[in-house]
Amino acid sequence: MTAVAYHSDGSIAPAYARYAAVVGNNFLSNTWRVPSESTVSGALTRTAIGFTGRFVSNMFDEFWTDLRNKVVRHK
Repeated sequence: MTAVAYHSDGSIAPAYARYAAVVGNNFLSNTWRVPSESTVSGALTRTAIGFTGRFVSNMFDEFWTDLRNKVVRHK
């Protein structure tokens, strides 16, 4: 669900609001960053990191219980 979202009717579609928010936030933050960080490349890198973080978080939420149950021995 990193790149898609549920609509109110239950259908799944691209998460356009998420795309706009993550990309827009990273380019907007260029206004207060130091010049060495306020580049297009820097904003695109932060955008990629943001989506990667969302993906990893989703994976953790999905599989943590299964991994924990395999690692932790129940008495």
